[in-house]
Amino acid sequence: MYQTQSQTILKYLEENKTITSRECMLILDIMDLQHAIMLLRKEGYKITDKWITNPNTRKKYKEYRLEVE
Repeated sequence: MYQTQSQTILKYLEENKTITSRECMLILDIMDLQHAIMLLRKEGYKITDKWITNPNTRKKYKEYRLEVE
């Protein structure tokens, strides 16, 4: 059965709790994580995010977390 990118990301979040853009590209082969997160939030899923700084490169990236009630 075909899954949308949002469904694929939701399943990953349910299993792993968090996801970053890098993980999304490398593991799921999905390039637009932010759009999928927006769609999931519109469907009512509570997904929080926070900025993380890589200590080695000092680059920032967002980590998204599925909040389970």
